[in-house]
Amino acid sequence: MYFRAALRPVRAGVHRLYEQAFGTHLFSYLPTALANASLAPTDLERLQVLKLRSLLEVAWERSPFYRERMSQAGIRVEEIRATTDIARLPPVTKSELRVALADGSLLTQPKDGLPKGQTGRSTGQPLVFYHYPPGRAFARACELRAFMQWGWRLGDSIVTVWGAHMNVPSTLSMIRRFRNSILGQLIPHQRTCVHCSPMVYLYTSPASSPSF
Repeated sequence: MYFRAALRPVRAGVHRLYEQAFGTHLFSYLPTALANASLAPTDLERLQVLKLRSLLEVAWERSPFYRERMSQAGIRVEEIRATTDIARLPPVTKSELRVALADGSLLTQPKDGLPKGQTGRSTGQPLVFYHYPPGRAFARACELRAFMQWGWRLGDSIVTVWGAHMNVPSTLSMIRRFRNSILGQLIPHQRTCVHCSPMVYLYTSPASSPSF
């Protein structure tokens, strides 16, 4: 236990260096994510509506697919005044997204240079998508914020049990394996449920981590 505690600042430093060199620079967004968590409900609602409208404006201006869907649903961005207005947005299917991605009407910017991702194939055929780096960085900062609210601190171990085949150790790149081992993130091979649905996440502190 003492050895693990002594490693915490080392892991924390390596984590920051890794994110700076290979990651998404999420630590630049962490202070904002932490500050947002302490907003009053009315201020949080105002911020969420502002972000939602900004997102919809980009979709309307740059994505023919979403512009057509919102137009068919009679949605005007300026009419979005509350988070409950999300219920007015038209649903889309994975099949529709695949077709729109293939014909070039989906994305709001060229996909060249954007990190590529995909869903975990729980329904058989993965859905391909592309990350917007700043948005991905902020999402990961919010993930760290959630860990911190659960008592996790930078440098602590994280045990992850979930169902995406792409994260089973045998499929990871050498850089990802190095990152996981250095940061103390364990993705067990034999105990990873490749076909689990829904996904199951388990985050524990080093003191309570099971022996995998």
